[in-house]
Amino acid sequence: TELGETRKNMYMKKHVLITGASGFLGKHLLSSMLKSGQDYFYVLVRDGKARKAIEQYLQQSPGLPPNRHEFVTGDIERAHC
Repeated sequence: TELGETRKNMYMKKHVLITGASGFLGKHLLSSMLKSGQDYFYVLVRDGKARKAIEQYLQQSPGLPPNRHEFVTGDIERAHC
C-alpha cells in the first residue's frame, strides 16, 4: 500500500533509538521496523531482564534480519544513566 511504502521510506538510511521496546507495543514496533529495511537500531533497556525479554521475542519472530540492533542500558528518567 502507499501508506506502507511511505512509512518504509521514512525510516530508510537512518539510525533510530527505540525506548519502551520491552513492552507490548514496543516489541511489535521494533519487529515492524526491523522488517521495514531500517539500517540500524539502538534499543534502550533499563536492565538485563528487559534486554533478555526483547532478545527472546526477536528470536521467536521468524524472518527478522540479524545484527541490525544494539542494546543501550539506561533510563530516560534519570540523568547521566
